[in-house]
Amino acid sequence: MLPPGTTTTAVSRHASRGAGKAGLWTSEEDELLRKLVVHYGAQNWAAIAVYFPTRSNKSCRLRWFNELRPGIKKDDFSDWEDAVIAKAAIEHGTKWATIARFLPGRTDNAVKNRWHVVSKQAKKDNSATSCYNNLSLDELLAAGSSTDNSSGVEAFVPEGVDRIEAPLKKQRLLE
Repeated sequence: MLPPGTTTTAVSRHASRGAGKAGLWTSEEDELLRKLVVHYGAQNWAAIAVYFPTRSNKSCRLRWFNELRPGIKKDDFSDWEDAVIAKAAIEHGTKWATIARFLPGRTDNAVKNRWHVVSKQAKKDNSATSCYNNLSLDELLAAGSSTDNSSGVEAFVPEGVDRIEAPLKKQRLLE
């Protein structure tokens, strides 16, 4: 049974390509995947992959969770997010899913890729200039929860450390 709004022509077009290497996802495939996830839910990847003869269950799942799922942030990483990734990588190693939980809207794959870009750049520049360098991960997260980081670092300046310490003291009192 096809999900509502999906024509047999769309499915036939995908089936006619046959087995083989799939290549990049097309906008038609993305739209079909969105419809199928609405119809089947984001768990039944075997049923969804049937509509994509050149795509595996895993390929469909990764495309959904890393690219198409609502709520995924696609904008550039802020300096604050870069600092959180760097500090969290020190504490958690390469557990990208754990680190991604500190950054709502960012996928584990996006965090991993960003880490590699930033670490390569840091080695090349041999310097770290972020205003967040002297803060712990807890302090960074507190700064993020008490400021608007959607536009980058403008919401936080080093002189604003008082704004960080107050939430931390409150948090410690509650613990």
